[in-house]
Amino acid sequence: MPKDAKKKLILIGLGVFGLVFYCSNMGRRRHAAGNAGKSALPNIADNGIATQSHPKAISSPQVSPEVERARRLMAAEVKLGMIGLPLLDQNGTKVLPVTVEITKVCHYGDADAMLSDIRTNLSGKIIMTLEPLSASSRGVVSQRVITAADLKEGFSHHFQVPKVDRPAPYGVFICMDSHAKGSCRGLPNIDYSTLKQSGDVPMSGTLGAQAADSAQNSRTPDQIYAFQYVLVTSDTVKGLSRSPAEGEGFKALINHAADAGIPADLAAKAIGEVQNEVSALNSMPIAVQDHHVIISLPRIKPECDPKQFKLDHL
Repeated sequence: MPKDAKKKLILIGLGVFGLVFYCSNMGRRRHAAGNAGKSALPNIADNGIATQSHPKAISSPQVSPEVERARRLMAAEVKLGMIGLPLLDQNGTKVLPVTVEITKVCHYGDADAMLSDIRTNLSGKIIMTLEPLSASSRGVVSQRVITAADLKEGFSHHFQVPKVDRPAPYGVFICMDSHAKGSCRGLPNIDYSTLKQSGDVPMSGTLGAQAADSAQNSRTPDQIYAFQYVLVTSDTVKGLSRSPAEGEGFKALINHAADAGIPADLAAKAIGEVQNEVSALNSMPIAVQDHHVIISLPRIKPECDPKQFKLDHL
């Protein structure tokens, strides 16, 4: 075969090979492009109708029971008006700083009732106690004797608070203790309505002393004058800055105590006791100031007109 013919055959073979390689490569590119675009193209159903595919919804993360309980506690405390205060550490002992303020008013108040009873019951003492509100835990944790001077000027006291493994309901009581029992819980509450009905509205100063003399030294029964509910935890104490609404308010307080970790039956009994004391005594709600729990006791101002006196609790 002539050399020119061989060259032509070689050139033709190379051309055919290149054409086959080019066509094969283009086919692979088109197949890859088709697969990549499938997600952006509508799906064609058997009936020929195009349907758009949607990405799967991303589920929100599950909230743990602890986080949910913490949210309920925070919401309940805002609704109930609960305020908290960190407990102080004194040589390894937790203490609750309490300041009792005497609020001067033109009506008969807690301090006036106590001053009158101190004058008529010389053997008795007014005490302030911190006591657990639990059927299984009785006994005074801390106490302080309140003098007549305290009821005129106010005072401060650091209550020792026991270590608790879980939140526990406690009460701050003020009562007459003529039998030196050192405890207020379980005593009857003072009946301010009886004082109003009998017209026995003792006053401070000279008028108060005259009212005491006219009482013929009758012995005042042991009774509770004021009460505050506090929830004690391992490092804080929480109280109410306003009185719970009757009914629903105390139900919310029971639910809060249960969410805080108090067994449901104990929470119901403890808050039931709180409701009895709050409804009967109507003590002024607490406040927090300068790292102290503030308890206010109303007392008549000497300059007030006696004709305008009224009972603060009615």
